[in-house]
Amino acid sequence: MGAIESVPRRLSATSDGSIALPPELIAELGWHEGDSLALEQSPDGELALRSGPPSPHQDDLSPAERVERFRQSAGKFFQGVDPVAYQRALRDEWEEPRAIRERERPPL
Repeated sequence: MGAIESVPRRLSATSDGSIALPPELIAELGWHEGDSLALEQSPDGELALRSGPPSPHQDDLSPAERVERFRQSAGKFFQGVDPVAYQRALRDEWEEPRAIRERERPPL
């Protein structure tokens, strides 16, 4: 195993224990959304972030291929129906009554 280059980076931690990595670092390392990462601590207290095995849920499908996979999994339910338009219509149907209630709510 080769030497590990230590590059100081400014990271931010949140109250829920998440660590935010700068986008340029993620791009530089070639990491992608959904990649598995392991955080390791050395005996002297230094932290190392290593890429882990690929997630079994990660795939290289395009958005169009994902829609087609969804359409196939739903069988005849979405035959002749655009699933994205269907989901948007459901969202609009759900959001519209809420927007009406908020508009009609008297001011405090």
